[in-house]
Amino acid sequence: MGVRPASTRFSFSHANTVSPHRDYATKVFGFATFGRVYGTVACVSGLMQLSQTGLDALVHGPLQNNPLPINIMFAAVGTAVSAAMTLYIIVKGNQYRTAQADEVAAMVADERAGLLASVRETDEEFRYGSVV
Repeated sequence: MGVRPASTRFSFSHANTVSPHRDYATKVFGFATFGRVYGTVACVSGLMQLSQTGLDALVHGPLQNNPLPINIMFAAVGTAVSAAMTLYIIVKGNQYRTAQADEVAAMVADERAGLLASVRETDEEFRYGSVV
């Protein structure tokens, strides 16, 4: 890095574009799954970079230097993937909240049942202040 003047610009641009992705993956997904998520992001990025030659040939060949169809395709795919991920997160969040509420309700019911049972046993054993 820094051997040629253009590579210095690349170094700074690379650091400014890759670091936020690493930070995002770490903060959102945590350290336990960081490697899997970051590896997936890097793999998808590499696949897109490999497809760039084919897309370039498509734009300069059959599309006659008109990149608009490719841009529209990327916009549509990006919108669809974003919408699907958003819906998935909403559905899973609702399922998680429902499961948490059910779990809390069950814990409260178990705790009350245990307290009531211990009060009944205590009352039957000792009969505070009563003469039988």
